[in-house]
Amino acid sequence: MMKKKNNRFYVIVGIIVVAAVFGILFLLQKTPYQNLPNYATDECGNLQDVSNIQHLSHHPQQYRDCISRVEPQKFFEATGQSLDDFAKRNGW
Repeated sequence: MMKKKNNRFYVIVGIIVVAAVFGILFLLQKTPYQNLPNYATDECGNLQDVSNIQHLSHHPQQYRDCISRVEPQKFFEATGQSLDDFAKRNGW
């Protein structure tokens, strides 16, 4: 009977150790958000990134200043429309 209790104790301790190791490894792992560039100082993000420009163009009033800083050719590449036409349609 005593041997059975000792085995249970070691099994429980083993489970706790394994759980702790996996927990520590999980906490040390980089999250996908840590790999993103830090644009905290500039709400515009990367003005060379086509997908970012598309996103900005969906919010023309909120990101007006950002959109006006995009190169016209890059804006056309991202949205299929000229920056001047886009600005006129949005009352700039």
